[in-house]
Amino acid sequence: MAIEFALNRGYDNIGWHCWNENEASAKTALKTGFRLERCHPVFHAWYNTFDNLLIFNKYLIGQKSDDEVLAIFDQINLHKDNNTRDYQN
Repeated sequence: MAIEFALNRGYDNIGWHCWNENEASAKTALKTGFRLERCHPVFHAWYNTFDNLLIFNKYLIGQKSDDEVLAIFDQINLHKDNNTRDYQN
């Protein structure tokens, strides 16, 4: 096992990283003796502004942030209405 391998070689600080949605991985870590130290928000970004707005809005919808969702929808519609390069791609 990788944990035993590291401990046998003197490592005393081993990290386990997984997405918040990956409950199976988190449960495995806790069962193995790890403890939850901290959580970090994770964001994805695309070079295409239009795609980035769509992905960010999906995140905001999950956070139930209605005012921010509507503001992003306005930006998305501006790209669509103006037929921007990012919208076309």
